[in-house]
Amino acid sequence: MSKRESKRNYDISSKCKEILRGSVQSIEASYLSDFRSFEDLLIPKNYELIMATAHMLGDLSSSYQALVLINYKEKEIIIANSGSRYAPIKHMLLDLFGALRFALGFTPYNVQEVIKVNEMLLDSLGPLAENYTFHYTGHSIGGVIAQCGAVHMKKSLKERDQAKAISQVTAITFENPGAKALIEKLDVDNDISTNGFITINNRPNVINSWGSQCSQVFTIVPDAQPPIPSTYIGRVFKKLKQFSSKNYVFSYFTNVFQLAEMGLSQLQKDHALERFKEVCIEERGSYLDQSGVTASYAEMFELPILADGFITEFD
Repeated sequence: MSKRESKRNYDISSKCKEILRGSVQSIEASYLSDFRSFEDLLIPKNYELIMATAHMLGDLSSSYQALVLINYKEKEIIIANSGSRYAPIKHMLLDLFGALRFALGFTPYNVQEVIKVNEMLLDSLGPLAENYTFHYTGHSIGGVIAQCGAVHMKKSLKERDQAKAISQVTAITFENPGAKALIEKLDVDNDISTNGFITINNRPNVINSWGSQCSQVFTIVPDAQPPIPSTYIGRVFKKLKQFSSKNYVFSYFTNVFQLAEMGLSQLQKDHALERFKEVCIEERGSYLDQSGVTASYAEMFELPILADGFITEFD
């Protein structure tokens, strides 16, 4: 390997680590219920907070919580979407209602909220929008909202004759339950590519296996994550899950059996953002591709679907 190739791989890996770390940090901050102490927010280096959506909501039909961060020097914007929250109770109930709508195949109300954020950003930036990179990120149902927001941004840039900026729209999501069906509804003309999208999940569970993904999927392997405990009842439900997945009549019960197999307590641990902090920020773990082979940062981000997004500056 030449010195130039070695430096390029190092640069790519460094940039990928920075992007993953920044994504997880941004999402963690988006979960906070009180944005009054902005100085306490742990946000990526060189980014400034320009919007906290909790301050602009007036419609209780949704409970959209996200942060918009900007790096003026690099001309990069991060739109970080939180997943379902457990407090306060009003937001928890609204979040659960949104998740239920998604599970039943309906569009979550929060998709309309991220579209409002997009329109505010584009109206503010005007023709300068084509000079910016828009990074969408989210955890759990927030990952679905992030991908829908990214697709809408691509469509909006195209409609505003800023099509050259489409390749500058990316999405990294974590524990995404699968947004393919929603994106097909949003992109009825099927003219928007999901290039620049990447999904990073933990080992399969009822949430991250719910629907079809619209992006390449990688799996984290945290060093500190123990194997799922084997119990008699768990083995019974595993057999039922395998049976139902192969029989159309019983296929609707597959997710129920999968949840019962793992157990609610284990699901909460596996699904939590803490697991992604271990791997993406603390670097205590590894990544697997869809074949179960260990993937490097360069392999994750140099895939064709991402070549026009994250790493063009290293070409």
